[in-house]
Amino acid sequence: MSIESALVMVVEDDEAARLTTSITLERAGYRVLEAADCASARARFAEVRPDIVLLDVLLPDGDGFVLCREFLSQPRGRGLPIAMVTGLDDITSIHQAFESGAVDFITKPVSWGTLPFRIQFILRANQAINDASISEGKTRALLAGIPDIILRIDRDGHVIDMQVGTYVNEMEEWVVYDPATGEGHLPGPVYRILAPQIRRVFAGKGEQLVEFDWSQKALKPRTWEARVILREQDEAVMVIRDITQRKQQEAELRLWAKVFEGSNEAILITDSHLNIILVNKTYERITGYTEEEVLGVDTAKVGVKLHSHSFFRNLVHILKERGHWEGELTNQRKDGEKFPTWYSISQVLNSDGQPENYIAIFSDISERKKSRERIDFLAHHDSL
Repeated sequence: MSIESALVMVVEDDEAARLTTSITLERAGYRVLEAADCASARARFAEVRPDIVLLDVLLPDGDGFVLCREFLSQPRGRGLPIAMVTGLDDITSIHQAFESGAVDFITKPVSWGTLPFRIQFILRANQAINDASISEGKTRALLAGIPDIILRIDRDGHVIDMQVGTYVNEMEEWVVYDPATGEGHLPGPVYRILAPQIRRVFAGKGEQLVEFDWSQKALKPRTWEARVILREQDEAVMVIRDITQRKQQEAELRLWAKVFEGSNEAILITDSHLNIILVNKTYERITGYTEEEVLGVDTAKVGVKLHSHSFFRNLVHILKERGHWEGELTNQRKDGEKFPTWYSISQVLNSDGQPENYIAIFSDISERKKSRERIDFLAHHDSL
C-alpha cells in the first residue's frame, strides 16, 4: 500500500460534509470510497477493503460504534485503522470510540486543511504497528522452531519471562510457581546446580556454560546444556537445550573410534564413488600406505589395483543388489609385495536409499594360506 494514494472509505450521512471530505482527500492524492449509511457501508466493505475508514458516529440506520466493531471483527478488517468522526466531544464518547477499536477520534467541525495530514499520520502509525507485529510474529516463529527453552531470570533464579521452542511440554518441569505470590522460579535442584553460574554472570564474569543431568519426570536423567548471558543489570537470559541425543551420539562416536583404531583388521571407508575418505592404523601397517597418501584415491588404483575394471563393476553391482560382499582379493603393499586378503565390504545408504559410503574390512591371510597349503601338501604326500 502506498500511503500517498491510499483508499479512504468515508461513511457520512451529511451529504455536504461527505462531499467536502471527499474533495479534500482527493486533492491530496487519496482515493475515496463514499457511503451514506450503515447498509451502503457494509455493501462497499464487502466489495473492497479500504486502507482506512472515516466513520461517522450517528448514522440514520445504525450506530457507528457498532459498525466499527463489526468491520474489525471480520477477517478483512484485521489491522484496519478506523477513525470516528462526530460532533460529540464528551469523554464518554471518546472512551466508547476507542473501546470499539477505533484508532483515532476526529471532532466536528473538521479542520479540512489538516485532515489529509491527519490521515497520513494515522496510516503511517498503523503501518508501523503492522510491521512491528509481523516482525514479532517472525521472531516468535523463529524462536518456536529452535530446540531451546529461553528464560529471563533475575539473580535469585526467579523467572521473569519464558519462550519455548519445540519443548513446550517441558515448561512445567522448568518453572515452579509460588502459590502465595504467583512468581515463577527455577526448580530447587536446577537452581542449586546453576546458582554458581548465575552468580558469576551477575558478578560480571561473562557468559557461562554448563552441562548437567536432570529430569523431574523421566526415569532416566537427561543431559542439558545451559548458557547464561547477562542482559541487564538485574536480568539474565538462560538458554537451555536438551543435548541427551548429542551426548549419546558423541559416546557412540568415541566407542566407534576405539573399535576403528583398535581393530586387528584393516578398515577403510570410501564415498559413493569408491574414493577413500578414512583408514585406520592397521590399514597403514598392513599396506605400508599412510592415510595422507590414500585419501581421495580410488580404491581400484591402490592396494587391490591388480583386479580388472570389470571385476570392480561387478563388485559394485553386487553391493547395490545385496548390500554386502565377502571374498578373497589379491592386495599389494606400497613396496610392491603382493599378498592375499579376505575382504568384507558393506554398503551404507543415505536417507533417500542411495549409496553414500562403503566400509571395507580386510585382513592379511598370507599365513593362513601357507598353513592350509602345508596341510594340503602333507595330506597328499607320504612323509617317507
